[in-house]
Amino acid sequence: MLLTLMENYYNKKPLILSPKNFIQKLKGKIICVQLKWGITYKGKLLAFDSFLNLRITETEEWVEEKKIGLIGEIFIRCNNVSYIYNLGSN
Repeated sequence: MLLTLMENYYNKKPLILSPKNFIQKLKGKIICVQLKWGITYKGKLLAFDSFLNLRITETEEWVEEKKIGLIGEIFIRCNNVSYIYNLGSN
């Protein structure tokens, strides 16, 4: 039993996803972007460039889990981003 579990674990190929491929899969989807200093932006990812700067529309600003307001279209420079994740498909 243990040998079978180990064989299954070691025979699986790891999922390797570069940052560019990850961001490309999020294009057109609703994302959440957490900045280094704690501000969060939620909106639809319109575009990104080779430096992974982000252009987001329909953007909401959140601070300490409280919605501050709707700010529309924004541009976030890549060096300010702590993390990004997908919130949905639309």
